[in-house]
Amino acid sequence: MAGTMDKADEAVSITTVDVDGWPRTALLSLAEVVLADDGRIAILLYNGSTSAANLRRDGRLLLTLPAAGGLFDLRFGVEERGPVLPGPSRATFVGALCAAREQRAPYATVTSGIGFTLHSPDTVLPRWRDQLAHLRGTLEIS
Repeated sequence: MAGTMDKADEAVSITTVDVDGWPRTALLSLAEVVLADDGRIAILLYNGSTSAANLRRDGRLLLTLPAAGGLFDLRFGVEERGPVLPGPSRATFVGALCAAREQRAPYATVTSGIGFTLHSPDTVLPRWRDQLAHLRGTLEIS
């Protein structure tokens, strides 16, 4: 999943650990996540978000996404990295895959993940293209 604009209506779930040790889930569009073939990840979060604070403090990230008829939990160790994007205050985190777990049921196939509808795609999609270019550049992939 190298971050894509052809699935602008899909999201993935990330989980971080809050200050009290509880899991904290957030949804990211596919324009906020780039996963390289070699297991590196780059994500973009709002600077003041709970997820960003959790990653700054703890550095553990769980990405859950549908693929190949199942769900995959991918664990990453991440750290914050610049440069900062213009526009809303956002933080970039990069890291490497630590472990992967596949969830699959013999009686069902996962056919989709989390879907949504953009209210103003003409406004959002150009920003997302810039975000993906930034994240790919962070990982130095095309």
